[in-house]
Amino acid sequence: MRIVVSLYFLLFSFTFCDGQITFEKILGEGSGKYIEETPDHGFIACSDSGTTNYFFKLNRFGNYEWTKNTFFVDSNESMNMIIADGNRFVSCGKTQDTSGIYGSLGYVAFLDSAGNYISHLLLTPGDSAGYAGSIRRLKNGFGVIGYEENNLSLDETFLQRIDSTGQIIWDVDANGGQIIPGMLQCSDSNFLFGYFDRVTREVAGFKVLDVFGDTIHEFVVGDTVLGGSLIQNAIPVSLGDEGYIFATQVVPFVHTTERIYLSRLDTAMNILWQKDYIWGISLQTTGIVPTNDSGFVMLLNSDDTLSLFKINSAGDSLWMKKFGGLGRSTGASIGICGDGGFIVIGQTDSINGESHDYIIKTDDQGRILPSVDISISGQLGFCEGDSVTLTAAAGYQYLWSNGDSTSSISIDSTGNFFVTVSDSVSGTAAVSPTFSISVYPNPVPVINGDSSMLATNIVGIYQWYLDGTPLPGADSQYYTPINGGNYSVMVIDTNGCTAVSDSFVIVFASNKTSFENGEGISIFNNMIKIFPQNKFDRLTIYDTNGRKVFQKNIIPGSNVIDLNTLPNGIYLLQFTGKENTVTKKFSKSD
Repeated sequence: MRIVVSLYFLLFSFTFCDGQITFEKILGEGSGKYIEETPDHGFIACSDSGTTNYFFKLNRFGNYEWTKNTFFVDSNESMNMIIADGNRFVSCGKTQDTSGIYGSLGYVAFLDSAGNYISHLLLTPGDSAGYAGSIRRLKNGFGVIGYEENNLSLDETFLQRIDSTGQIIWDVDANGGQIIPGMLQCSDSNFLFGYFDRVTREVAGFKVLDVFGDTIHEFVVGDTVLGGSLIQNAIPVSLGDEGYIFATQVVPFVHTTERIYLSRLDTAMNILWQKDYIWGISLQTTGIVPTNDSGFVMLLNSDDTLSLFKINSAGDSLWMKKFGGLGRSTGASIGICGDGGFIVIGQTDSINGESHDYIIKTDDQGRILPSVDISISGQLGFCEGDSVTLTAAAGYQYLWSNGDSTSSISIDSTGNFFVTVSDSVSGTAAVSPTFSISVYPNPVPVINGDSSMLATNIVGIYQWYLDGTPLPGADSQYYTPINGGNYSVMVIDTNGCTAVSDSFVIVFASNKTSFENGEGISIFNNMIKIFPQNKFDRLTIYDTNGRKVFQKNIIPGSNVIDLNTLPNGIYLLQFTGKENTVTKKFSKSD
């Protein structure tokens, strides 16, 4: 049997010892909103299909572990963000107000490790509706940013601190604006949130609040930047003791395409440098993350592709990697993973206009090794004497965990096997998932009993034999012999492994003790006389318990075999020749 498993592989720069997992996944119909790495190195994400919201857990290779609808609060619920919090998940979004007073209410929901609903908190709405757009972890609780709609159709953005049980500690005004996940950051000592005026597009900035909700610092980019501009989005990032970086989009009045505008600040909000980036096309940023080398990677969206843009600590461009998906593709959020790579979620549109969740996991250089098919010829668990063949796709260099360097290996032993696939052109390598191979020992059936009942010691499927011929209906662990002769049993154990027992000889008193004329053998006074017409070449003697007590080859020309050395008792003499086997009962006495 041949099984083909499509796998996305671990990708790493050769400067990393253990590798970085990478994949590019186009999943179910939907528009991905947010994704982040979980403590088990998998991922938790949420999406909107247009008709329903759902969230899902992926393993470290980007494969579904489970997926669930978000109908734990209300059937009209919309989930905007979900994060891991120890052994549970916490989400936020909006749900319909069942009282009929408000159009919608913001909520925070608590889920167990399998995504099952535990409890939820409804947030205070404005005059007409409420919405929770982003949630971040604290040591003892969470920060939530959302907005309230008033009767003038103007949004009032709020920031709330809630404790670990969902109780609101304080609530402050967050200056308005559309909300995206990257606008909020929290630590144990402060809150960092971005804001912008999405109506006038005249101002964008961010505030730093202390643990009580009081403003410590504020930074503002006005519409005079670059000689006068329209401003969109506000994404601040705290760099700890190194200060902050702030990203926004601007459209200078003298241009028609959007630029990305970055400000690098110290902890006192003094500008260290400012940069704007233009590529001749409109670009929007929806996220920025600091990297391990003191640089930054931004998630950018153009008209038809999403891109990762890397800059160094001075804001100088290092590289840009584009991802196209099925067609027009956009990114909604970006995160940095424990292995230094990046995880991105968004959507990609097919030719017929359907949107699909688009998830990309790159290495620290924004790279993805093309998918590789591993073919499995045989079973991953098999019996002794069998084997399985693992084959990687052609076109690369290979190093298997057992030291082989071919694209295909045959395995006949228990162990864990994986392959490192190297690409000499890009200088990257992919490490496959580990295949656990199990070689099952063949059973060793033993027959016990006597002429009244035979039994074998192995649990499984059975077939009993007499003198090499299957006995009809003899397919249980026990068998009652009817005739004397050589009994054996074939057993197939619970692993599917097959073996046949050694013979067990049954002697009945009715067995003949004389030889037919022409067989060339006679027995007298415990002596076996061999005549010239003898047709046999081996003698085997068994006691009444089926144990072999004597064996001798019959050599042409010999004429006597002495049995006086045997203890007194009843024996079965088995003469074996090229044409047949004859079994005779023999009584030994002095």
